[in-house]
Amino acid sequence: MIEEALAQIDLSRYREVASRLLGQPVSCLIVSEKQCVSHVGADMPQVVEWLEAEVPDWDERPTPQRFETDDGVVITFPVTDHGGAPVAHLMVLHEFADDQIGESIVTSLASLVECVQTEFRLAEELMTMAEELTARYEELNLVYDTQDQASDYEETQDQLKQLVDNCLDYLNVSFAALILREKKLVLYAAKPELDASDVQLALDELKGQLYDWVSATKNVAVINGVQDKLAAVLCAGVPFKIVATPVVSGAGEIGGVLITARTYSQTDFRNNDKNLLDVMSRKASKIVQSTYDSMTGLVKRSGFEYQVNRAIQSTRVMGLANAVFVIDVDRMQVINDTLGFDAGDMVIARLAKLFEDTLRSGDTVARLSGDEFGVVLSNCQLGQAKGIAVKFVEAIENLRLEWNGTNVDVTVSVGVTPVDPDNASVDSVVASAEVACSSIKERGGNGVSVYRSGDEELVRRRSYMDLVGRIQETLRSDRFELYCQPIVGLHPQHKEVHGEVLIRMVDEDDQMISPGLFLPAAERYHLMPSIDRWVVGKTVSMLQESGVFTLHPDAIVSVNLSGQTMSDQSFVRYVHDVLDEAKIPAGNICFEITETTAISDVSQAQRFIAAFKERGVLFSLDDFGTGLSTFSYLKQLPVDFLKIDGSFVKEICADPVAKTMIEAINEVGHSMGLKTVGEFVENDEIQRALTDLGVDYGQGYGIGKPMPFSEYLADVTGANAVRDTG
Repeated sequence: MIEEALAQIDLSRYREVASRLLGQPVSCLIVSEKQCVSHVGADMPQVVEWLEAEVPDWDERPTPQRFETDDGVVITFPVTDHGGAPVAHLMVLHEFADDQIGESIVTSLASLVECVQTEFRLAEELMTMAEELTARYEELNLVYDTQDQASDYEETQDQLKQLVDNCLDYLNVSFAALILREKKLVLYAAKPELDASDVQLALDELKGQLYDWVSATKNVAVINGVQDKLAAVLCAGVPFKIVATPVVSGAGEIGGVLITARTYSQTDFRNNDKNLLDVMSRKASKIVQSTYDSMTGLVKRSGFEYQVNRAIQSTRVMGLANAVFVIDVDRMQVINDTLGFDAGDMVIARLAKLFEDTLRSGDTVARLSGDEFGVVLSNCQLGQAKGIAVKFVEAIENLRLEWNGTNVDVTVSVGVTPVDPDNASVDSVVASAEVACSSIKERGGNGVSVYRSGDEELVRRRSYMDLVGRIQETLRSDRFELYCQPIVGLHPQHKEVHGEVLIRMVDEDDQMISPGLFLPAAERYHLMPSIDRWVVGKTVSMLQESGVFTLHPDAIVSVNLSGQTMSDQSFVRYVHDVLDEAKIPAGNICFEITETTAISDVSQAQRFIAAFKERGVLFSLDDFGTGLSTFSYLKQLPVDFLKIDGSFVKEICADPVAKTMIEAINEVGHSMGLKTVGEFVENDEIQRALTDLGVDYGQGYGIGKPMPFSEYLADVTGANAVRDTG
């Protein structure tokens, strides 16, 4: 910097002033460390050579000196820094003999030197300020150019690599590295002039004692040379100055170390370097936490799916066999409820450690959710994978865990699937493993199930799981549709408007999905309460908007409810709130529940019906006649309608037993003051037979097919007729 500041001085101005003072042309020269920085006039570098030869120590003299050369007389003036130390010499060459120069001329030239010196100091200060501003600007760029939010595993890896690259680019270091030892991840960037083998040897050394020291003390290590005490202890033989700062995990533990290094020829690390690296380590921590589970240190679902995708590609391209596990901890909720969530966290942490210790170095284990893990086994045949899964189950069954003096028994269910090269996507592979895991869990857990495409039960479960995501998305996007099928009175006294609301699912391509497909899947995966809420809310909203009860005060609209909904305590409050807000008569709403659901828990059914009966809501017992001890339970359930199961109704004209059953159900229902409905009325013959037996209502394709609920309401309110004639 000194030479650069001296070089900025315009010597031509000073030469002109000196020439006037001496009354003849002169030459000027600035010399620093016996090297010419700048000159004007005669060939001044030759003067420097002459002085070197004749007066070797001329530059060490602190006062102005006169020297007579072959070209004339040279006067040298020292130029000093702010502390008074000489940093250069100003030389003035002229043709006067030495004895012709008076003290006044020297004094005048000395004043000129003061101006040179002032200009030099100002230039040096400005350059120092410029360097500091540049450094601050670079530091700001480093901070702002480094992202610290990642949405998936791949983005996390990219951002961590970018963070290391930024440290190298902005911090004036020779190499930078991020070491996440437990995650088997080392990222580094080095200047091209460094020997790659030297960097690798340094990294191998730094991954050992230095990493351990930073992890144990949670302190920053600053080593500026072999004279530092930590150098010999932590990184002997590493020919670099080092700053190493901890990367803290979400749980407060040390998850890694961020390192920057300089060669011994570079400047020492200062507090500012340490503080800036601390900022970068916090950014690294945030990036890591977005993909790695804070409690176990395992990758989250996005990392698992990334590794599954890599397994799929290696199977397709290289023909390698790969396998995937989904592991679910059995009865985790019981542990949390009885011993507390801290005990549950202890179990999860111990299992995570066991999985990591058991797996091979190339395998991946991830925490997918609270009590669910995923494993990707690379280059592993299905038989070998199943053997590993069995060892998992046995090892965990024999695991001895204790919490506050209480033994904690833990078992797991493991679903195993091979990676199919022909028809594999990440979602399908994971779903297959989840189906297998669910299968063993429903059989009591503590075992292994292997997904095979020929297993009909697992294939059916798989199709259900595929539908679950689509059902949830349909709920979120409000793409379900309501239809309505008329229920028609078979006798003159039953002429009121009556219809049953039905739900239809519309997929992303606007294609209708049969209820026979999606409702069993929703039932299996406990989505029916959400669907029933949607149906009730939408039905009441459309009824209110249509004004149907103004025209038909005795109209009845039936809505089906699942057994899962009947056990949902919040559903009762939800329905009351919906009815309160809509202000429609509750006596026009009828909830249909199946006979099987009702008799499976009669007490629950009684409580559920009672919660609405006070308000006037009607109830219908659907599929009546299929359950055991049907008539003995009927008197315990205060329902209003009996819907005779369609399996009897369809056979009424061909099977005397079916006809007798319908006749008996109808008579018992009437004796209890209930109205009866025959389902699956497919033709006029069946309708006449039901009418002859005295059944009150009929429902089926022979009477009326389901139609969009909006059209049904328009028909019964006359809105369609108004549009047609308008």
